[in-house]
Amino acid sequence: CDSEDVLYVGRRYITFHAATSGKKTLRFPKKCDVYEVYEDKCYGKNVTEIEFEAYFGETKMFKIIE
Repeated sequence: CDSEDVLYVGRRYITFHAATSGKKTLRFPKKCDVYEVYEDKCYGKNVTEIEFEAYFGETKMFKIIE
């Protein structure tokens, strides 16, 4: 993540908290499937990065499946 947002990274989960509103990009070291837990939404399959819009103060929790 190139922005000033807050990330907590675990083995299978990434929690993202937006410090600012706007377009965000998360990059991964290898291809994976990415699901957002609270939205129950797939953000990508077999990807090395995802892009999404976030609002100030918004939190997302992504489950990573290799």
